[in-house]
Amino acid sequence: MNSIQIILLIVLVAMSVLELILIQLNITTIDHPLDPIVKDIYDKKGYEKFKTYTLVRSRYKLGSKLISLILNILFFLWIAPMVSSLLMDLGTQFNLISGNDTLVINLLFLVVVLILQSLVALPLEWLEEIMIEIPFGFSTTTLKLWIQDKVKGAVLFLVIGLPLIGGLLYLINTNPTSFLLTAWVGALLFVIITQLLYVPVLIPLFNKLTPLQDGSLKDKLEEVAKKANYEVNKISIMNASKRSNRLNAFFTGFGKFKHIILFDTLLTKLNDDQIASVLAHEIGHAKHKDVLKLLVINALNLFMILGLLQWLLTSLNISTSFNVNETFLIFKLMVFFVFIEPLQLIVSILTSSFSRNMEYKADQMMVSLGFKQAAVEAFKILGKTNFVHLNPHPLVVQLTYSHPPLKERLLAIKTQE
Repeated sequence: MNSIQIILLIVLVAMSVLELILIQLNITTIDHPLDPIVKDIYDKKGYEKFKTYTLVRSRYKLGSKLISLILNILFFLWIAPMVSSLLMDLGTQFNLISGNDTLVINLLFLVVVLILQSLVALPLEWLEEIMIEIPFGFSTTTLKLWIQDKVKGAVLFLVIGLPLIGGLLYLINTNPTSFLLTAWVGALLFVIITQLLYVPVLIPLFNKLTPLQDGSLKDKLEEVAKKANYEVNKISIMNASKRSNRLNAFFTGFGKFKHIILFDTLLTKLNDDQIASVLAHEIGHAKHKDVLKLLVINALNLFMILGLLQWLLTSLNISTSFNVNETFLIFKLMVFFVFIEPLQLIVSILTSSFSRNMEYKADQMMVSLGFKQAAVEAFKILGKTNFVHLNPHPLVVQLTYSHPPLKERLLAIKTQE
């Protein structure tokens, strides 16, 4: 075993062990005394159900993470070289490799790997649905709908994802030492276009969006927007209940494409004032230009990733270290994304902290618009319905939480004037 293989194994094992530790840490805090501000969220029976759900889900995560680690090790050390050898024979037989034109054989390698991965991942995902999410009342999906979603996702990948990856491979092949700027600009354009098309094109492929109907709720929400001096381009209700009973809302887009989406489950659980507080929170994100801020942060991170990729491809002989033919540039990308996992963990810690701060500031908008009590009530209902952990371990919060823990969030709202 050579040094590059050893480094990859160390990263795979270390990152998996870290995830397992974080899962276990959250289990250890589940019986800690609750802060008075969140003590009334669950009754005794509800808290026992939450604990059971958390333990069952944690055990599933532990098992699936171990399976994933084993399969990743098998893939990089044995499966990838085997697939590489078979595809090289196939490529030679059907003339899929012509000079520097190796794009087809690379994309074929990726598709084969994804198919092999799906053979394990999809049964595990469905097992999670039928053993955890459906029994505990979260998932409302059916096997037919679940399969339809997976098929649609696969088609989207073939239509959008595969050409994008092909474009990146082409840029790297033609400009191995200077693809950075072109790839970065292209990726940013794709992200911006996706933001613009997310609501009108992508969401309708999976869910139905209905404009908020005239009535007391719409009047209330329009009043909130007017008070905030914010022009709401569009508020829509998404039929999220066809797949899940979880409650949520989100803001997307920018400029004339701003759109606020409310899950239909919100309308059945929250009253008008509580829903208005949710809208006030989303308006807070919009007024603070949080979507744009995250876009800039992700753009900088992407530039760093592509810069490291450009350096690695010209500095390390990755493929031969794993007995994979040098033709398979896509395999080098797979190894690269394992190598940068520790760095991306550091980046995610910083971005998660920034995201939590944005959530606090958006919460301030709710209070400033007069929804302090309604916001507290709404968050408690959201926490109870979504089985939120009321005592997450501080290290788990720092490393993985993009939103503040419910206790800290309610305390922050309570102390605001």
